[in-house]
Amino acid sequence: MSNPHRGTLPHVSLVFPPLVETNFGNYFPSTATLAAYLELFGIETHQVDLNEAFALNLIQQCEFGEAGSKLDDSRSSEVFSILVDRLLRRLQMKLFDEVGRHQFKVDRAGPGHLLGLAAQRFRIDRPITELVASEFTESPIAKFYKTFYENVGAFDQVFGRHIMVLGVSVPMGPQLGPALLLCDLIKTRCPSIKTIMGGPTFSLMSDADLELILRRCRTVDAIVRFEGEEALRLLVEQACAGAWQPQIVAGVSALVGGDVLHRPPSPGLRLDDLPFAKYDTTVMSKLADPEIGIVQARGCYWGRCSYCDFVELYRGSPRYRSRSVANFVDEIEFQVDLHGDHEISIITEALPSTFASGLSREVQRRHLRPRWKSFAMVDKHFTEEVLSEMAAAGCSQLCIGMETMNDRVLKLVSKAATAGENGRFLRAACDSGIDLQVNLIPDLPTTTFSESLAVLEVLQPYRECITSVSVFPFEATRSSAIGRSPSTFGLVQVSSTLANGQAQFAANHLDVSDPAMSPYERQTAIEAYLAFADEINCLRTPKEGVALQNGCSQMRIVRDAFEFVELPGGLELYNWMTRQRVRLDSIWCEVLKTLSALPRFDRQDLIDLLGDDARSVDLVIRKLYENGLVERSQEEG
Repeated sequence: MSNPHRGTLPHVSLVFPPLVETNFGNYFPSTATLAAYLELFGIETHQVDLNEAFALNLIQQCEFGEAGSKLDDSRSSEVFSILVDRLLRRLQMKLFDEVGRHQFKVDRAGPGHLLGLAAQRFRIDRPITELVASEFTESPIAKFYKTFYENVGAFDQVFGRHIMVLGVSVPMGPQLGPALLLCDLIKTRCPSIKTIMGGPTFSLMSDADLELILRRCRTVDAIVRFEGEEALRLLVEQACAGAWQPQIVAGVSALVGGDVLHRPPSPGLRLDDLPFAKYDTTVMSKLADPEIGIVQARGCYWGRCSYCDFVELYRGSPRYRSRSVANFVDEIEFQVDLHGDHEISIITEALPSTFASGLSREVQRRHLRPRWKSFAMVDKHFTEEVLSEMAAAGCSQLCIGMETMNDRVLKLVSKAATAGENGRFLRAACDSGIDLQVNLIPDLPTTTFSESLAVLEVLQPYRECITSVSVFPFEATRSSAIGRSPSTFGLVQVSSTLANGQAQFAANHLDVSDPAMSPYERQTAIEAYLAFADEINCLRTPKEGVALQNGCSQMRIVRDAFEFVELPGGLELYNWMTRQRVRLDSIWCEVLKTLSALPRFDRQDLIDLLGDDARSVDLVIRKLYENGLVERSQEEG
């Protein structure tokens, strides 16, 4: 798009802070979207990805722990950290391609997910009251982040050129603590700069929590909620003109004259009028296989799922706004021409079937060959014909929030599909060749223990249709329909001082109890779902294992695939290739050490080495194979 005012205003730094470990190796689109809009008005921008810098720093700077001689079997997280650290140290070279680009993605076959596991110990997900307390800035985790910022030269990165505004994008809750520490660092060294924070984290936050941040964290000059492009532009122009009045900008919260003022949002911009996202070529060049995110819609065309709060992110605007198919495909062409044939990630809450069908036809009409993936929701309009059309137009993967296969519960939480429609969709998508990532929630409100386990039985016939499974234990969030009226969904609100929950935003977590399951039943159900996910995600063909067990094949231990630590009474082992974490009896320590020293061995060698009968040795081989520890040797003879 044209740029009528280019070059008329000073520089703005747009920063994506840590910690979003699921985005390692990728380029989060928020800063690219904001940069494109600001530059349309002549505001020069500079993008800094400190989240990716965090991953690189983990590899280059952290001294990974060694297994001590007095490991406590009960400290499971510490044991697992040691396994992950040892593997990372051994596999560092596999995290980069031949020209040094980052292969950090957690959802790829390589060891990138180990970085995500290593980073989890540095996640900050605490209530707002703790994050704004003076004690937090002196805590060990805060000192760690301050050291990280110094190590990576965060101040110099942000101030690559003279700037007047720092914009900090905070889409995920665990970024909030590190983002506040970053603002402290920048403001301390350059008090005149205006720091503006924004993103979904603040859009889902209560006014009271916003007030806490603005009163206690004086290094934050303004917070933008809901849609950020126009509000950020107006704030930047105020800062550059020396006329700082954040309280007059729609969607902005700020401390003015001792009072925190919240300006209601205005309707969002027409999506076809937004410029195409500006993905910085310098940032892109560091990544081996980045996805290019392209906005399809804001809001959700369904918008009724009672556990979801993403529909709250665009207050002040219509519930759902979509780009036109032609404009969307224009951006596909633009981004591919500029950056190459990277996978397109469609940014949407749920891709409508009508848009998917139109997109597929337009892509084929223009003779394009993009690879693309999207979130989608099961509904009856995704027919076999539509899914086949999508696959032919380059759709490689859909992420489906199916949640459950229980019709009663699906109706209670206002999902669009029934269990029967879910099953039909799984079959049709599989037949079309589209990979499916399926999200499941074992304990949606009022789900009984027997109902939860029955869902796994219902899913058994569809196992071959599912590429991967993610399990999300239910969590009530304050900004969802369930959080606003928990009793309507059979839940009882309880008091708790614990910052628990898996939604990575403690401030938005609502403590509730669900009498439908006891704590033991709920934990048992969750473990059953995780085991089901492991079976799907780590699926291995049994043919080689049978051959190794019954034949004379030469085998070898896949030593690069795993690490283990000895514990009282056994060992704990993690295989990064299969992502399996297992406990084995202590006898396995010597077995693994002995076999790892051999270049190859066969069944008879094992009988001789272990001094055991053939039946017992066959069980050993089966166990080795099931845990991905052995494979057929390439040097048989």
